[in-house]
Amino acid sequence: EIVPSIKKTSDLVQEIAAASQEQSSGVGQINGAMGQLNKATQQNASASEELAATAEEMGGQAGQLQELMSFFTIEDGSKAKAQPKAKAAPKAVAHAPRHAAAPVSGEQDFERF
Repeated sequence: EIVPSIKKTSDLVQEIAAASQEQSSGVGQINGAMGQLNKATQQNASASEELAATAEEMGGQAGQLQELMSFFTIEDGSKAKAQPKAKAAPKAVAHAPRHAAAPVSGEQDFERF
């Protein structure tokens, strides 16, 4: 009676060990995916900042170009008047709250915002 109980317990322990290994593998895959997601988020944030800076610079250059164009006269002899367009209010960007996560291998290479 003891031997079958020991065998049954041994089988259950082996099943638990196998399930734990599968869970560990799944957690490793999730960790890798989160690392890739973090990298993509960092790249998107960087590109967004660069685009915003470029747009602002282009706006300034457009204003300068309008001022330079006011030098030219049109057929009726009057000066061309630069009429800058009203600036659109910058769009507010909502950021999701940050939650602490387990460290990802190589995370020290990422920039924090």
